[in-house]
Amino acid sequence: MMRLSVFSDQSSLGQYDLIRGKQSVGSAATCDIVIAHPEVNALATMVEVSGSAVFVENKNQYPIYVGQQLVDVGGMAEWPVGATIGLTRSVTLELADTTSVSVDAIEKGSAQDKTIQNAVQVVVIAVCAILCFYMLANDKGSSVSTTGSEVRFDELVQRYEAAGGSELKNLSHGHRVLLGYLTEARNIERRWGRSKSDEAREAYEIILRYHLVGANNASDSLVDETRQFASSRIAGLR
Repeated sequence: MMRLSVFSDQSSLGQYDLIRGKQSVGSAATCDIVIAHPEVNALATMVEVSGSAVFVENKNQYPIYVGQQLVDVGGMAEWPVGATIGLTRSVTLELADTTSVSVDAIEKGSAQDKTIQNAVQVVVIAVCAILCFYMLANDKGSSVSTTGSEVRFDELVQRYEAAGGSELKNLSHGHRVLLGYLTEARNIERRWGRSKSDEAREAYEIILRYHLVGANNASDSLVDETRQFASSRIAGLR
């Protein structure tokens, strides 16, 4: 399932699970997803979920960015997982794929309790990291040659764990998203090897398209090293 997250100056304004079909997003009470913020238009965008793809139609009276793509007034664009929509000067939208989250974990969360939702996300990411370590320790027969990158991956995940503290609760929202993308990409690479190298490359390219990575913020060592690792794996899978 796709999940839309709303942020204002890095503060969360809510998370919403998207359903198939079209959903309206704006500040009007009649919208399917209501963003109570003075900068947001009554009807800002229409979001459409079609199969595994998500599309955005710009209903504002000004262009918006979907990731690096400029969408004119009335225009439509595909919204890739991990890409950020600059809805206003201070309001952004992010898209995540939560299909890897277990049903039990989702059922324990309350749609109105954002604190519990965030805790579930942290636990899921931690489980992903543990699974990756297990796969790296036991899957020695993969057809992908990753000599030299396995140690780097272990060290990189350990850096995230050191920064996040107990249960990764000290990681920022952006770092948690990146860690989730990183472990998922590594899982795909180790699971399928070169038989599905295109899927593995796409998983790593999602990391490079994430807005924290695209901003090229070299002062954030976690983001910078994650960018370098993803780029090296993309090159190694060609």
